[in-house]
Formats: sequence, C-alpha cells, structure tokens
Amino acid sequence: MDLNDSVAAIRGIGPKKAQRLNGMGICTVEDLLNHFPRGYQDRREIIRISDLQNGTPALTSGVVSMVVKESSKYKKQQVLRILVEDSTSEVDKATMEVVFFHVNYLENHFKKGEVYFFYGTPKVEWGKRQMVFPEFFAADSPQASMQARTILPIYPLTYGISQAELRKWIHACLLPPCGFEEYLPEHVLKDSRLCSLEYAMHNIHFPAEKEHLKAAKYRLIFDELYLLQLGLMLMSRHNKAGLSGLLMKGDSKHFEDKLPFRLTDAQRRIMMKIFEDMTSGKRMNR
Repeated sequence: MDLNDSVAAIRGIGPKKAQRLNGMGICTVEDLLNHFPRGYQDRREIIRISDLQNGTPALTSGVVSMVVKESSKYKKQQVLRILVEDSTSEVDKATMEVVFFHVNYLENHFKKGEVYFFYGTPKVEWGKRQMVFPEFFAADSPQASMQARTILPIYPLTYGISQAELRKWIHACLLPPCGFEEYLPEHVLKDSRLCSLEYAMHNIHFPAEKEHLKAAKYRLIFDELYLLQLGLMLMSRHNKAGLSGLLMKGDSKHFEDKLPFRLTDAQRRIMMKIFEDMTSGKRMNR
C-alpha cells in the first residue's frame, strides 16, 4: 500500500467512514499514519480480580459463571449483570460483578464457562468488586492479541469512528513496511542516537515497551525541530541572495502629524526604525 493512496483503499473503510476520516483531515494512508495517539493505556499486566484497587483502571480476566438480565426502576431499561470468577487461582476464587445498562444485544455475547478480558475502572467496597460498562473481549478472540498484554494507543476521534477501528486500520497499514523513506544520513542517526523513521512510526502507534515509545517520540520531535531549522535557514539564505523587497515611500513626520495623540520617545524610535526598513528596499521579517 502506497502512502499516497486514499484511505478508502484500506480494507474496512467504506465511503461513509472515508468521509468521516476526511473531515478529520485524514485523506491518505500517510495522513492516517501521522494521526498520532493522544495517550496510551498500559495493559501489559493482567491484574488478578482479588488485587484490583478501587478507582485504578486495570485489565483483568475471569470466567463467566453467571449472566442475569433484569429490569431497572426506569421504564424500558434493562440491566445485564455478569458474575466473573478469577480464572488464575484454584484456591482464591475472587469474584467481580460486571454491569451493563440498556444493552440487550450484549446478552448473547457472554457464554458461561468462557474466559474474558475486562478493562475498566473497578469499584471496590466491603470486599465486593464491580466494573460498570468496561471494555471486554473473549480470551480466544483476535482482539485479545491486540488489546491484552500490550500498550494500547488512544486516538482523537470523531462521530462514527471508534478506537478499535482506528487501531485496526493503522495496524493494517503498518504490517508491511509502511514506505517512509529515511532521509537522514546514517552518521546523523548515529551521532544523535536516533532510531529509524520506520521504527519511530511503528512504535509511536504500537510500542511493545515504554522505552520504544520514548525512542519514537524523540525521533519525531527531532524531525519536527530539524525541519523547522532547515526552513529558517533556507529563508535566511534566500533573503541574503540579494533579492529586494518592495520599496515603500513615506514620510514619518507626515504620518505622526495625523495621529490624534502624541507619541512617546520609545514609540517614535520604533516608528523611525519601521520607516527605515520600509524605505531600504530590503526584505524584512516584521
């Protein structure tokens, strides 16, 4: 897949999804890969149910032992309660209640005896543990390989685009070499201790370790400042090439006499410098 290809060429992106991405300024594969995460969730460690801490987001796993659907006190609203047991210990069978509101379609997603992962913020009080509307996926599902035991990127979104979709599309673009050509000489990479651009693009999205993410950020920040410095140098060289600016004619005294107030000495000095620049015929950066 070429970096200049439209995002519509990515499998799973239809006309409506492409239009929504275009509204975010994402039109090409390169735009998508340059849509960097706004944050990350560290899911490398799976916390046992018995070790969950109140108010601390965590990834945990367990076996579904009970699924109960009940009506709430509000009309037409159903509550789905799932009892999950710790699947890592035969001795300490700690349990956790998972609660979903008004989501009838989820009832058939959970099977008794199956292992699931849950990510959310637990509420732990008086020995009872509860997660309300957590992210979940079966332990044997394809999602488990991407969302468990990893550092997960969190992207800026728009209506109609989910985190899971963005992760899937970006991951698909990164599976083969994504086509970013290395433009820095080898000696610059070595002297500045920089990773390759290909490595940086992969690890800014899906870092295996925090050190990999740090190296990717360092390279991309270096690139931004390096290109800015090059641009300023080119502007300076262009200005020194003898190219003249527009020659302005004006009389500072005539201008000052038209003002409805009296200039201070400092204001008068600045005005004189501006008029000198405007009548010099040289380019200026004011």
